[in-house]
Amino acid sequence: MFTGDRLARAAGQAAATIPVSDVNPLVPTSLKSAEAFAFYTKWESKLEGKWKNEVMVRSLEASHSYDPALFIERIAPVTFIACVDVSLAAYHKARDPKQLVLLLGGHFEVYSGPNFALTSSKQVEFLQENSL
Repeated sequence: MFTGDRLARAAGQAAATIPVSDVNPLVPTSLKSAEAFAFYTKWESKLEGKWKNEVMVRSLEASHSYDPALFIERIAPVTFIACVDVSLAAYHKARDPKQLVLLLGGHFEVYSGPNFALTSSKQVEFLQENSL
């Protein structure tokens, strides 16, 4: 998929896209989980045509080389919002000042509702206290 897209773009064709999520697990998508599909379906309906359920294959390919853990020791101040079970080791590597905010819920729950209100206010507080 990636090679075909690169060759097509080099030949002047439009960048290929795939859905961000789909209810059918056999459809190639960026995010396969039912949680992702539910999140994006809800937001797509709220945004009334301002968001399209697609991502460029080029962006998907680039995301495979993105590993924020490689840079965490160089970044401060930092607000660290992540899934606890896979992130505590990275948090401990981060430079000070830092703050850990733990919440219950899935990955997408920090983007809306009560968890969004909490995480965004914590980020603002942290940056106000720790930025120049």
